[in-house]
Amino acid sequence: MWVADTPAKKMLGLSRVSKLPKGCGMIFVNNKDVDTPYTMKNTIIPLTIMFLDKDFNVLQYFNCRPLQKKSVQPDQKYRYVIEI
Repeated sequence: MWVADTPAKKMLGLSRVSKLPKGCGMIFVNNKDVDTPYTMKNTIIPLTIMFLDKDFNVLQYFNCRPLQKKSVQPDQKYRYVIEI
């Protein structure tokens, strides 16, 4: 897993990746629970975006299409996000 733990890394995410190697992904780390939506508008590969709580329990996940304009967001605040 690549780690997005700074604002710059979080903003970039996997948007520059043209092929995600098998078994790879990115985890977004927040210091507190947040409710920020995620978008695929600059990402050219399909992703599953999973929102997790502080104990790493999956709250909700979304299967997203490349360049999808509609943002995704769980029904509750989350601490981590995994994109695979």
